[in-house]
Amino acid sequence: MRSLLRLTVVIGLLTGASSKNAIAAEKLVAGYSSISPAEWTLVTAAKANLFEKYGLDVSTVYLGGSTRIVQVMIAGDIHIGQIGGSAALFGKAAGIDMAYIATTINSMAAQVIARPEIKTVAELKGKALGVTRRGANTDYWARFGLTHHGLVPDKDVKILYTGGLRETYLALQQKQISAATMGLGNSFGKMLQREGYNTLIDVSKLGEDFPFNGIATTKKYLQAKRSVVVSFMKAYLEAIKWNLDNKAQSKKILAGYTGVTDDELLEIAYDVYILKIRSKVPYPVNRGWKTLIDFTARDNPKVKEVKAEEILDDSIMRELDESGFVKGLGLK
Repeated sequence: MRSLLRLTVVIGLLTGASSKNAIAAEKLVAGYSSISPAEWTLVTAAKANLFEKYGLDVSTVYLGGSTRIVQVMIAGDIHIGQIGGSAALFGKAAGIDMAYIATTINSMAAQVIARPEIKTVAELKGKALGVTRRGANTDYWARFGLTHHGLVPDKDVKILYTGGLRETYLALQQKQISAATMGLGNSFGKMLQREGYNTLIDVSKLGEDFPFNGIATTKKYLQAKRSVVVSFMKAYLEAIKWNLDNKAQSKKILAGYTGVTDDELLEIAYDVYILKIRSKVPYPVNRGWKTLIDFTARDNPKVKEVKAEEILDDSIMRELDESGFVKGLGLK
């Protein structure tokens, strides 16, 4: 009888603890903007159950283009987004208090790829170039690259918005566009190159610093749920380390959400995005923002009034760094 009573108490305690943990789990939605290796860390944190480790119930949602993530964030349906700096900039110019809390990739790691019959940049005149969405990284890179080569976007070369990288890839194959912007090491870009498509502009050689990708939220959410954002970044940082320590499993995760199973393409992506261009300690750096602001102000004068300091918030990364959390993961 005593044994039965003891067992009942133990079960009750375990059930209570389980219920308590379930109640404590904070629900939030995190958005990512492309089916590409650039989103690897966020997807890894979800697939490796790292968010749960830090008491979060995170739903990851794909929406083509960083600007779309910002739009949905305004409505409150997405709380945190992995987006490009250009989208955060446009959001701030539109009156949204954006907080860019981590810069995960700070380079123009991109290229303009054209159909096999297009051999030079000059041949793009009068043709269409595909990007994901207006204000997205791909849009910025296309305009930056064309301008560098003396072509005027929207005048000499029509910019078409496809909605996503997969859609861009299909539009190229179906001859709806003559060229497109793709990230370096992107599987779609590598597949196109295999099929005889030409790399016309290596945007990565036109400028070193650019807030390609990072973690953003609104200042309103950050103020209301700071502890949640801290836990989110703990899981995210652990995912960075997890990718470095688990190459084979990381490649499986990339294959799972991109649909790319070719091991050569997965190896290239791992080398570029995990080993080379992704920051291990992703402080939201200021480098590259002035160039971004100056360039995008041509199309949106309101952007000129924005200062990077109004968007960047390094308080979360500083807290995790100074507390020893980053070092404890082995990222420093």
